[in-house]
Order: sequence, then structure tokens, then C-alpha cells
Amino acid sequence: MLAFSGVVAGYVLPGEDIEGEVERRVVPDGDYTWKFTVVDPASGEQAEQTGTLSVQDADSDLPILTGFTISPTVFTPNQDGIADRVAINAYLHKPAEVTGYLIGPDGAAAYLSPRQTEIEPNGVGWKQFDYEGGVDIGADPPPDGEYVVVVEAQDAVGQRVSVRGNLTIADGGKPRAGILGQASGADVVFLTQPYDDSYYSDSTGFGARISAPDDPTAYRLRAGGRAGRRYAGVHVVRRELWQQRDPHRRARAGDGVSADAGGGRAGGHRTGRRVAGGHPV
Repeated sequence: MLAFSGVVAGYVLPGEDIEGEVERRVVPDGDYTWKFTVVDPASGEQAEQTGTLSVQDADSDLPILTGFTISPTVFTPNQDGIADRVAINAYLHKPAEVTGYLIGPDGAAAYLSPRQTEIEPNGVGWKQFDYEGGVDIGADPPPDGEYVVVVEAQDAVGQRVSVRGNLTIADGGKPRAGILGQASGADVVFLTQPYDDSYYSDSTGFGARISAPDDPTAYRLRAGGRAGRRYAGVHVVRRELWQQRDPHRRARAGDGVSADAGGGRAGGHRTGRRVAGGHPV
């Protein structure tokens, strides 16, 4: 006995403009002729039988995906705070099971975990994937190279539509340093130095880097200063004061520019720079 679901290899009807690729699709309503043939492998004798099949009221609406985006398209999974995560989004127009995965240069697939949102897992709406290369859980990220991101939607009938995009992985790896939380006092301290226009960074690009201290071991925390603490006589701004600065104000010549002494990235809307040879943030 043979069972036929009505779903065949993907096709596009004249006048249709579908984002992505239709991989599987139900046949349109109408009358069809089927043919069943059997062959005796020993004698070569064959028999054939035909009949008619009528398809009516088929669930032919496709699980279309639109608005597919990958951001950023160059991904550096190394926890330096720059392009450490990839956001993958697509809008599903029909209830369906949505799957996302990464195809590497060797053809192997690595599946992506979907983000939990207010939308039901198989419901209509935006589908989101947040990918960090496994570094957050201590795994090695995929090797640097060119990858293909695929998001597929398959409905209850078996129709399947997919969208694809390119992703470059570069400078991947586990961090070799970290910030250890302290029982008391600040986890990260910030030094100041005179501002220079070459340090200025905005959404269009990064400014110049700030060099690491010649002898980082000389910076020892000691009490002093009304605004916070001092490292070997260099003023340290408390984190809560730093966060109160206007993130949209461009520093003027002569202003102090705060920097992260540990080489970590300043979070939120901070307007400082790195000290340990990193990019300004």
C-alpha cells in the first residue's frame, strides 16, 4: 500500500513572489491521474494500473517567512563585548514549526536555540534566534570561516519554506581573562586621562585605542578622594557616578575620559575607552 499526502517537491505558481525557497508544497486543487507500475526484476515483466484522484480544499497556504535578517553579518564569538552575539529574525505568516541552523564549510549543521517570547512556539509572529557560538556555556565556538544561516518553517500538512543568509565567523575563541566578582568594593574600576579628539567613537566607527599601563601591577586600590577611590594617585570614578553621565554628550577638550582598567568593556551607555589595548567603547 502506498500513501500520498498531496505534498510534492516545491514549486512556485506564475505571478507568485515568495521570499526564500519553497522546498515542499501541496498540489493545487483539481483532478489528477495516478499511475502505479510494478516490475519483476528477474524477468523484466511489468504491470501497470492507473486511476484518477481529485484534490479538494487543500490547505495550500504556505508557511511563508518574511523580514529575514542576520545582525551582525560578521560575528566574533570571543566575549570581548564587540559583535559577540548574532540576532536572527524572521516573521512567520502561518502556524508552523520553525527551525534555525548554521551550515558550516564542511556541510555539517549546528542547530540554533530559539528565543522565548510572548509568541507561541508555532504561532504566527516574529521568530528570533540569539546565537553566541557556545562561548557563554564554555564551549569552543565554530571555526572561523563562511557559514550559511537557514531558518525553515514546516506546517502541519508538510509544506516547507526556508530562508537563507550568509554569516562570517572571525576571531572566535574563549576569553583568556575575566573579571572576578569581589565580596566588597568595585569589580571594575575606571581611570581617567586627558581627552583627545582621536579617541571619539560613535555609531559610525571606533576612535583610537588607549594604551595599557606600563606596569598594571602598580595599580593598587586604596581609599581616598571625594568622588571615589584612587589607583596610585590616579582618580577612579565610582560605577554609579559613571552611569549617571549623559551618554549623548560628546566630551570636550580638557574633559577627563574614563577607561576600564581591567580591559573589560564598559556596559550600558557609557562613554569611556578601554585601557588594556582594546577598542574604545
